[in-house]
Amino acid sequence: MKNIRRIFAADMRGLLHNFFALVIAVGLCLLPAFYAWFNIYANWDPYASTGNIRIAVSNLDEGCMDLDGNPANMGAEIVEQLKQKDNIGWVFTDSKKNAVDRVKSGDCYAAVVIGSDFSYSMYHALADNIENPKITYYEKEECRSDKDYGYGSIHVAVNDQSVICQGCDRKDIYGDEQPAGRTE
Repeated sequence: MKNIRRIFAADMRGLLHNFFALVIAVGLCLLPAFYAWFNIYANWDPYASTGNIRIAVSNLDEGCMDLDGNPANMGAEIVEQLKQKDNIGWVFTDSKKNAVDRVKSGDCYAAVVIGSDFSYSMYHALADNIENPKITYYEKEECRSDKDYGYGSIHVAVNDQSVICQGCDRKDIYGDEQPAGRTE
C-alpha cells in the first residue's frame, strides 16, 4: 500500500510540473461531467417550450340536442377547454380553410378540424348509429414523421370526462389522407 501511495504522489508531482499533461488530465476528468450536465439540462423538461408550437383549431361543430332534449355543442366545449390550456400555442380559426391556409403558409405546425356532426356523433352513437366523431388532423407532408405518434386517437377532455376519438383522419394539407394507425 505504501508503494501505491508513493507512485501516486510521484505522478501528481509530475503532472504539476508538466502543464500540457495537467490540462489533458483535468480535461479528461471534467469533459464527461460537462457532457452529462448539458445533456441532463437539455432533456430535463422537454415540454417546457411546447407553448411555442402553434396548432390551428377550427370548430365546425353545429351542435345537436342530447338524448334529454337539451342543446349540446361538444366542439365548443373542447375549444373552451383548449383556450384554458397554454401547453400548446393554440390558434383558433373560424373556418377549415383558414386553419389549413395557416399550415400551408408555415404560420402553424398543424391544424385540427372538429367535424360538423361531432356533437351528434358523440350523443347519438348508441341510439342511431355507431359512427365515431370526426376530428381531422392536417399537417404538411414534409413535417410528417416516420411514425404515428398518437394521431390515430386524439384525446380530449370535456367536462372533466376523457373522450377518445378513435380513427381520426390524418391528412396532409394537400389532401393526402392517411388512415389512423398507419405509418408511412
